[in-house]
Amino acid sequence: MGRLRFFDHDVTAVVLDLDGTMIDAFPDVVAAANQLRQARGMRPMAYDEVIAHVGHGPEVLVKGVLPGLARQDVADAVGQFASAYEALRDAHSTLFDGVREFLQQSGVRKAVLTNKLERLARSVLQRFELTDYFEKICGFDTTGFRKPDGRALVWVLGALGVTPDQAVYIGDSDVDMHTAQAAGVPFVLVKTGLTHTLGREMPQIQVARLDELLVE
Repeated sequence: MGRLRFFDHDVTAVVLDLDGTMIDAFPDVVAAANQLRQARGMRPMAYDEVIAHVGHGPEVLVKGVLPGLARQDVADAVGQFASAYEALRDAHSTLFDGVREFLQQSGVRKAVLTNKLERLARSVLQRFELTDYFEKICGFDTTGFRKPDGRALVWVLGALGVTPDQAVYIGDSDVDMHTAQAAGVPFVLVKTGLTHTLGREMPQIQVARLDELLVE
């Protein structure tokens, strides 16, 4: 157990989103998505155009960047995207300030829940030497559910052996907030990646960087 700022009780476990929360992987996501488009003779999409389709999993992403994609071709396109993304080896991704400090000093159990494939999540975490901080690294293919389905987070908590009231979920988007709400887990917004997706629906606890949660 550990103490986190803004919480008046001990927290047993923290589950964190990945892209936009700990790592700015969006430049590599955009590059891989545009490789799919260019392979089909389509013009590259602007950064913001691609990011508009990020956060709900790779199927939503490829359907968004490849308009008119036939249903039977979605799985192949997801595979092509994953291969293109892996080939980039996270070359343009960066670690947000305060992340390593939080992981080192928070004193709570930690897990990752992302809508990425688990192997892609593990790849980027290894790139930044973060893997050992986490007991569980879960993609949508690990849990069998995609955020904002609260069952994805409930699955992770079950794997950790903790209850919703013993945990906190940290993310950067409306998808993350709704996931936490559906699972009955307190939510912390880190205002880094996709915060704009929340509009006026802002959670009570917000930080600019993760190490602001550390108790001095």
